[in-house]
Order: sequence, then C-alpha cells, then structure tokens
Amino acid sequence: MAAKKANFTPLALFEKDPHACETLRLNEKALGSAGTSRVFQEDLKKISPRVLEDLNIDAIIGGPPCQPFSRGGAGNGPLDDRDLFPNFRHFVHHLRPKAFVIENVAGLTSPRFYDYFKRILGSLAFGSNRYPTPVSLHDGEPVFSGSSRPDYRIYFKVLNAADFGVPQMRLRLFMVGVRNDCQFSWKWPSVTHSKEALMRAKFVSGEYFAQHELKSSRYVGSLKDLHVKLSENAASFLKPHVTVRDALADLGKPVRDSNDPFQHYLVPGARAYPGHTGSLWDEPAKTIKAGVHGCPGGENMVRLDRGRVRYFTVRELARLQSFPDNYRFHGTRNQCVRQIGNAVPVLLGSTILAELAPHFTIHASRSITAARASSVYLCR
Repeated sequence: MAAKKANFTPLALFEKDPHACETLRLNEKALGSAGTSRVFQEDLKKISPRVLEDLNIDAIIGGPPCQPFSRGGAGNGPLDDRDLFPNFRHFVHHLRPKAFVIENVAGLTSPRFYDYFKRILGSLAFGSNRYPTPVSLHDGEPVFSGSSRPDYRIYFKVLNAADFGVPQMRLRLFMVGVRNDCQFSWKWPSVTHSKEALMRAKFVSGEYFAQHELKSSRYVGSLKDLHVKLSENAASFLKPHVTVRDALADLGKPVRDSNDPFQHYLVPGARAYPGHTGSLWDEPAKTIKAGVHGCPGGENMVRLDRGRVRYFTVRELARLQSFPDNYRFHGTRNQCVRQIGNAVPVLLGSTILAELAPHFTIHASRSITAARASSVYLCR
C-alpha cells in the first residue's frame, strides 16, 4: 500500500502466509496492481530471483521477519530459521535494482546483534560476506564510502512513526541502498510532527481539547518540565503528534456483529495487567503488535474511563497503522491482527519511498513486492 501511495506499481508480491496472500489479492485495486502483478505464495528461501529476471526492476522494498531480533522474541538472530537477510541480499545482488528499502525492528542495532548488523550492512553493500571495515555506523550517515567502492551506498536510521503523522509510537529501523552508479544522494525525510507540539496544543493553546469538545486537562508533570518542553525553540513549526482520538473520532462505536464488512466489531476478553494497560485516547497508540501466539494484550487495547479497557477493533488497528478504510483484511480476527501488526505504517512507508520515486522514470516506477511473513513486502 505504501509503495502504491508513493507512485510505485507492484509487479510481483511474495508472501508466505496464505491469509496475507488473500488480503493482497482482495486489495489488488487499492494496491494499483490489478492485472499487473502476481502474488507468489512462497517461502522466499525456496524461490530463485531468476523468476523475476525479465522485469525491469527499479527498487526492492521489503521487511525480513523481525522476530529473530525483537525484544519480545527468542532473540536467536541469524540462528533463527526466519532470518531472511541473506535471501534479501541474494535478490538485491542478482536483480541489481537501482535502490532497495528494508524495514526491521530497532533491536537489530542493539549490542546483542551489533556484529551481525555490521555483517548485514556489509553483505548488502558488496554482495558478499567479504567487505572493508565500515566507515561509519552513525545513524543517518552512509556506512561505506571513499575508496571502498561498494555496489550499493547504504544508509540506515531508526525512525518513530509518530514523528511522521502516524497515530502510533512505533520505533523501526530503515535501511536504504542506492546503486553506486546512480547519480543521486539519499536524503531522509524531515520530521513533521512532535510530542512537544501536541503538549502545546493541549496545555498552552487548548486547541486539542476544543477540537474534540473536551474539558481542558491539567498538566500532571512539573511546571519547569512543561516550560522547557514548550519553549519557543522547541520546533514550534511542527504539527502535533496524532492521537488515538484524532485517528478514530469519526468511526463511531464498534458493533457486536463479527460479520461486519467494515471489520469494526467488538471482541470480548480484554483485561489490563502490569505492563499491559492499553493505549491512552489522547496520546499516540502504543506499538501495534502482531500477536503471533494470539491476540496481544496491552499493546492492542485502548483505556476507557474508570480503569476499563477493550481491544481495538480490526478497523481501528488499521487506522492506527494508517491503512485507508477501503483496505480489507482476510481471515479471522487473530489472522487480521497479525497482518496489521507486521505491516509498515502506510504513511511512514510512503513518506520514505516518496524520496526515492523522483529519481526513477518519469512514469510510475514498476514495483516488485516480495514479502516475508504476514503482510510485509519486498517491492521494486
């Protein structure tokens, strides 16, 4: 969806999960891929990039499974069978696109996986596990440069989706590679939203509460802290973070019919417990999780009055991931939640891809979308 929004046209979509494949087929028109792409229900480890050799690929976009590097997972890294970074590198260096974009969890840059992270960057840059020492591992700067002459200039940065207008606090690592013979430099998109601007809209101007016809709320922190955060030098030109209430205000109350075609139905059983207390209405949501072992707890709940909580509906979760309302998800609630939680927020993904699109053809760049587990794609 993000690729289409950024003017890329999908040519092929690789996805292992059958329910996610049905979702992709169900949304061919929304994706702009009707009649132009093929959904491959395949394990990326079992398919050769040769099947795509006759396609003129501009970019490969994807998200190798994050579970091997996630704080909530076993943390086995490259020993985990779901690690598809070597396969992604194989596709890139066989097909030689002008650029590629990878999304993963920020935990990949942690000390635990630091050595493997360097190996990933080196193998993506040079196409093998033999490469010079990285010139820079500073967030946002090129990794290899100078006389090393990599096949791809590599950049990486950890971004928060909320800073780009997504109603969710979601830290994710992005890696961008630009083929060395392409005469353009990569530039990260500028932040557009901030927490400080939201605080200003609440506690200084009162615009936020007036917009939602709410009684103004008192600031619960120290006045000194508030003064520092809301000083005139605190990026006053940025927009406020988008809150759960901002994103869901016009949806209306959830229904009780699980066959609701809009997928805005209630699911019982939500409960709060330490560390899992749900998202606040008047803040960006907590990170939406995939819930591989069932519906996750506090991350996918909203806090109501008097300490009550309820699960977000499928449609609410889709809104919090910035999917348009005409995008439908196939499968049971758990299967839909898994797809949504694994996805890249559409608004954030399209913001990054929009920085690449102008450097390709005058017409819409044709895209290959090859995925991993639920609803993350490798595109061109």
